[in-house]
Order: sequence, then structure tokens, then C-alpha cells
Amino acid sequence: MKWVYFCLIFLFGNFISACQATHIHLHGTIHKPYCGGARPTEEQAQGITIAASKMVFSVFELTGAEQKFIKNIILDESGDYNGELKEGQYYLKRIEKTWEIQAINEHFLIFDTLYYRPKGEKAITQWRTEADATFDTKKGKLKLEVNIPLTEKCFVGLNPCLEYIGPKPH
Repeated sequence: MKWVYFCLIFLFGNFISACQATHIHLHGTIHKPYCGGARPTEEQAQGITIAASKMVFSVFELTGAEQKFIKNIILDESGDYNGELKEGQYYLKRIEKTWEIQAINEHFLIFDTLYYRPKGEKAITQWRTEADATFDTKKGKLKLEVNIPLTEKCFVGLNPCLEYIGPKPH
């Protein structure tokens, strides 16, 4: 009889551990480079890094060659998100990367054609395929920290549709 109880406890313990999700903490940052003007100090030349507050990311799970949308998440004011995911391989994309190309162009539209040139559809399509972060949750790992470092480009920021062609500061 003790053997039966031992087996039941063992099976129940394995069942519970198999169902456990991994607690994930995501932290998003945006690096803004120094873009010219006066000669920078050493500190200025390094640029600044700020929290990616209120940014929205789509979470996808990779299962073999297939991608499955899981949910959208919003980072808080500090660029943080806390949640849980089951065991698997995941990647994150800024929500704009899930939009159709026309919607992306409309969202990032700018009317200054003197200093900016729109990037072609090929460049935007490539940008849409790039993950902003990838990570694995593994069985038995109860907590995972994931950083999402984004880097702006001078004069266009995180806008994937534009290329700056204006004068560079001296």
C-alpha cells in the first residue's frame, strides 16, 4: 500500500512540475546615440539609454518551423513586464512589425521630403521579419530575465520607413 501512495505522490509531483510556467521579467530599453552638433563630451558621445515605456510587443512561440501568436504585452513606465509562459521557444516583435506595409508607412509617415527619403518595401519587409528579442523557457526554470535593447538611428529614431539624407551636423 505504501508503494501505491509513493507512486501517486511521485506522479502528482511530476504532473505539477510539468504544468508550471516560467515567470518572465522583460525589460526594454532604447539607446539614443549622440547625433552631432558640438563636439561631445565622453559621456555625450556614448548617447543615452531610456526605458522603453509603454511599448507594445507581440509574443510568438516557435514550434518547429511554425510560429504561433501568443499575446500582446505592454511594457510599463519603467520598460518592464512581468508574466508567465509555458515551456517553449519564444520571440518578441514590436507590434508595428505585425502590421501590413501600408499601415506601417501611414503610421511612420513624415512629410519632409527634403531631408528624408522613404525606404523601399524590401527594406520594410526585412525589418518586419526581425525579432526584437528571443528566449527559451525550460522545464524546471522558474524565473527568466530578458532584456530587449532597441537602438535608435540618428534623425529617424525607431522609424523603419525613413532614411535621413539631410545635412549632418558639424
